[in-house]
Amino acid sequence: MKTSFFNRKIRFGLFYMLCLSFILLRGYHLLAQASSATITFNQFQTKAACSPGNAKIGIQLFILHPTSTTEDFEVELKFNSNVVGSTSGSVTPLTSMPASTLSGNTNTGEWVNFTNLQDGVYEIKATITTGNLTGNTASSTITITNHLPYSAYFNLTNQPGQLSLDLKNDFCAYGDGITNDVHSIYYASVNFISQRGGNVDLFIPSGTYLIDAQNPPSNTPLFMNGFMGGFIFNNCQNVNIIGDANANNLPLSIFKYAAGQDYGYYHSNTDPNPIIIPNTPFENWQSQCTSGSQNCGCDASIHCYSKTPGSLLNFSGCQNITIAHIEGNGNKDNMNFAGSVYPVISGPNTTIENIQLGASGLRINGFNKNINVSDCNFNNFCLDGIFINGDHVNFLERDQTSQTTVYNLFENINCVNNARCGISITAGKYIKLLECEFNETGQKSLCKLTCRGN
Repeated sequence: MKTSFFNRKIRFGLFYMLCLSFILLRGYHLLAQASSATITFNQFQTKAACSPGNAKIGIQLFILHPTSTTEDFEVELKFNSNVVGSTSGSVTPLTSMPASTLSGNTNTGEWVNFTNLQDGVYEIKATITTGNLTGNTASSTITITNHLPYSAYFNLTNQPGQLSLDLKNDFCAYGDGITNDVHSIYYASVNFISQRGGNVDLFIPSGTYLIDAQNPPSNTPLFMNGFMGGFIFNNCQNVNIIGDANANNLPLSIFKYAAGQDYGYYHSNTDPNPIIIPNTPFENWQSQCTSGSQNCGCDASIHCYSKTPGSLLNFSGCQNITIAHIEGNGNKDNMNFAGSVYPVISGPNTTIENIQLGASGLRINGFNKNINVSDCNFNNFCLDGIFINGDHVNFLERDQTSQTTVYNLFENINCVNNARCGISITAGKYIKLLECEFNETGQKSLCKLTCRGN
């Protein structure tokens, strides 16, 4: 009797344990279903390795899940299957991805950073380590290449105000007179300062910065194809470009265009032969052409392909700009000159090829205001030392809100041995030249025609 009772008790206990196990397993399964989360790497940001082993990676991590409980996570970084870094943090899950995350919204999610990295492909793995979402993982890869843009790493949103940056330290320029620094110039102006809208003090340490956009380094990104060498600033404000100077206030920060670049017009991008237009009296040629013709010499059978080293400093739609202690050397006497879409003009003891492509030291195009340039030299350029270009609507002017007269001041500027003019001004207001020198204009017989003056 006791044995039977005991057996029944054991059977009941076993049945109870099986039921409890089923309930627990079912509950765990439901919990696992409820705890499944999506880990998202929304942005990979990198800062260039200006010297080997000095790159940085920033990773913006999101967890998508209905819970609002903060979760801990760990991020592991591998290179060639070896762990090279790990870090941890915590983040509050989101129910959906925030808007505009790809345009600099870094106030959500969590950023983790790794430094002292070399170039190459890295594997990133994130794992949630505590809380209801423990065990969820995600992985991805990112590639670091030298001379990646500063703007791809820099947090634009969370850095208000004026930034102080250095062309060598922050944009990987060499300034040794040998290395082509065209990447650094592109990233500083086009890919960071213009994207940010300005508000940058850019210091140019002493040195000679070589520019050659026609023969860029082998690791040039595709998006730089067609880039003409030089700083290009669009729609910027409060930009100060300041170089080094010696005790006599002469610029020590020098930008020199590499020799052997092409300047002029060719039959096509596959035909390296220059356009040749017979000698024609300019007045006769001009009467035969329609304004804005895209054909070489008004000959519809010939289409043009142009090449130019580019202008050094380019501004369009900018205001409150300061440039000081910069020297530009266009190196025009060592360029390869091609043909022109204009006729070759012959006269007593001279032949004028008349090439009119942009290749100036400083080019201010269209609407800009409040530009001050001091203690600078713009010499040996294929077009002008300084070209201030505009029309009756868009031109360089002063700040109209000022109670006192504010000039666009060019002070202590030397422009020597430029092919067309020392300075060309097609439109502008309140432009003051003070203690400037413009010598040896029209030295290449390229563009004398347009600089005859009145």
